[in-house]
Amino acid sequence: MKGILLVAHGSRVQETKEIAYRYFEDLRKKYKNCKLGFMEFNEPSIENAVKEFLKEKVEEIVVLPLFLFEGIHIKKDIPEILEKYPIKFKILKPILYDKRVSGILFERIEKGEIY
Repeated sequence: MKGILLVAHGSRVQETKEIAYRYFEDLRKKYKNCKLGFMEFNEPSIENAVKEFLKEKVEEIVVLPLFLFEGIHIKKDIPEILEKYPIKFKILKPILYDKRVSGILFERIEKGEIY
């Protein structure tokens, strides 16, 4: 059985956590066996999410990073965390460059959405 792990960085800012949970809820509508894990500051941690998958007899985790860039967390930190557990995993690409994101940026400029 496979599980999907949405990984977010985490933040001390409450709104950031809430946005990660909104993406997670969207995923759960389509993929029932998924969990959310944070790198730091928030719970559940990646480790706790993996432990839950192991309890559920999940054999492989598909890691979906909620990151814009492929930095040290994706290249080093997340694999090091996951390698501690007896479970197979594959890490999907982060968002990177995507014209759809450019469309969101254009929309924000045109609407003048202020922070």
